[in-house]
Amino acid sequence: MDYLELIAKEVNKYAFDLIIRRQQIYAREADKSVGDYHWETEKFFFLWSYCENYLEKMGITYYERSEEGELLLTNAIEFMEEILNEYFSKNKSRFIYTNEKSTWQQYELMCHSLLKSKGWNIFLTQAGADFGVDIIASKDDFKVAIQCKKHKNTIGIKAVQEVFSGSKYHDCTHAIVCSNIGYSKSAKKLAENLNVKLLHHDYLPILDGILQEEIPSVFFIQNQLTSKR
Repeated sequence: MDYLELIAKEVNKYAFDLIIRRQQIYAREADKSVGDYHWETEKFFFLWSYCENYLEKMGITYYERSEEGELLLTNAIEFMEEILNEYFSKNKSRFIYTNEKSTWQQYELMCHSLLKSKGWNIFLTQAGADFGVDIIASKDDFKVAIQCKKHKNTIGIKAVQEVFSGSKYHDCTHAIVCSNIGYSKSAKKLAENLNVKLLHHDYLPILDGILQEEIPSVFFIQNQLTSKR
């Protein structure tokens, strides 16, 4: 078994996570060339994290590589992309948010896509450094901080507190929590006091209308939950 076959085993094992990561990177970068750079870096570090033993057997090391080693590494990265593209082609439905079995990453990307399709300029924040904000959406005079919460249980006050603080940090005009489910009474009360909107994701396509008309967000929670019963 050659080194590419061994690498293929590792890539296939983590294919779902790698494709989600690829989607996140390109969603985060408005400039495709910057996205390309970060994705190439991601693939490079995946190989050294999960396939280092296979590469070393081919004489490819992290710090010193011959011209032949560089070529073998380039082949590995290109082969990795081919595997992921084939996996995605055969499993497209797995990367669409459908129900509670979908991941929070898929939910976040779905919210991103809904807004982008309606002309919003979208910035997906970096996990771990988001200050309670997953998406920053800009359109006309609006700059909206959005926290996406995919949960089985009702959303509490923590999400409201986080997105309110994050909206101030990112200098946004509005703060929103978007979820697949309802909100607790305390979350609704705090959101009302802080002027944070609480929405179901089905209403993201009309977000600009909601903000322009200053419609109370509770309307878009209760109506949606009632219609789904």
